[in-house]
Amino acid sequence: MSWIPPSLTTARLSLIAPADPGQMAFADDGRDAMAQSLSGLPANWRIWRDGQQIGMVGFIRWETSRRLGEIGFFIAPAARGCGYMTEAGLAVLTFGSAGMGLSTIEAKTLPDNTASVRVLEKIGMKKVARVQARLSSKGAKVDLDVYIRQYSESECVLHAHGASANAAMRLSKGTMNPGATWVAHSQSERRQK
Repeated sequence: MSWIPPSLTTARLSLIAPADPGQMAFADDGRDAMAQSLSGLPANWRIWRDGQQIGMVGFIRWETSRRLGEIGFFIAPAARGCGYMTEAGLAVLTFGSAGMGLSTIEAKTLPDNTASVRVLEKIGMKKVARVQARLSSKGAKVDLDVYIRQYSESECVLHAHGASANAAMRLSKGTMNPGATWVAHSQSERRQK
């Protein structure tokens, strides 16, 4: 079962996760998601620009014992090349570190997917390996490049210091995602969006 992460806001984008009644939601009370006993993956964020959904981004794997998460993303063809995915990716990485207590965030991409490689590099991820893996359970194995970004304890602000989510975003300015904030919406507010 997934849980509802907070909405994220950047200079040009709103990242909003859909909510279902009964889902647990991230509480901006100074504890990270592990301390709140949120299990499963956070719901993926829909990326909105000027009232139109232009993509999705989110965590596709979360290993709490290793403080490791893996992100995946998609941007509509008409929105490519404008820096939107870089902006959204930075906001999600910041939440992963500060809000989920992750020390390592990983992503995988096909080596010839130059657009995704550029996004991963722009959000501070470094290529560390090439692996053979399946893109689907019955598909053939293909080469995938593995990218990671590691955070120090001081960058995992919520995990290390118990700061509020908004304080964590302010403290992370300049190192992770300048100008980003997140907003905790009630479930009724989410259903209205």
